[in-house]
Amino acid sequence: MTGSTPIPVLSNATTPRIGSAPSGPKMIRLTVSSPILRLRREPLIVDPVDEPEAAALTGRFLELRRQGVRALVDMAVELGGILLEGRRALQGSYHRWLSERLGIERTTAANYVALAQLGRDSPALIERFRQLGAAKLYRVARLSLEGRHAVLKTASLDEMNDLPCTAPRRRDRVAGRARAPGRPGSDRPR
Repeated sequence: MTGSTPIPVLSNATTPRIGSAPSGPKMIRLTVSSPILRLRREPLIVDPVDEPEAAALTGRFLELRRQGVRALVDMAVELGGILLEGRRALQGSYHRWLSERLGIERTTAANYVALAQLGRDSPALIERFRQLGAAKLYRVARLSLEGRHAVLKTASLDEMNDLPCTAPRRRDRVAGRARAPGRPGSDRPR
């Protein structure tokens, strides 16, 4: 199709009249490059990740992941409870028990214990925020009561990574003009 072909258009005050009688339908000329014709010629392309089968797989995956996160939090709370009992029973040998018998680091044990104590003190809080996952809840459990409330009031809590839940750790602070390894201006290699 070359040039333009008149197409009747329903009466519209903003449509200019081109070559039509005052009493007949208004006509506009569409060219080959007109967006209306281009839309009609191009087939509708659907992204494969938006297909119904992909959407169903996405839903299954996300639900299973949510279930796993909730199960990990429950497991961490129970492990922390066991560690609390072990700390009371073993007293002076607790740290040796952690490393020699359980094969876990002190920081991991402290995370489990903090989550168990939070679960004992505020079971509704664990239940309500279980979907955040164990890593975020470990950090929340170590905060003061006021700090905990401030973090849990954050609107975008689900998207928050673990670092904003606490103050910067000593090793994360950069003093003076020091640069992280591999960064521009750094003397140290990666």
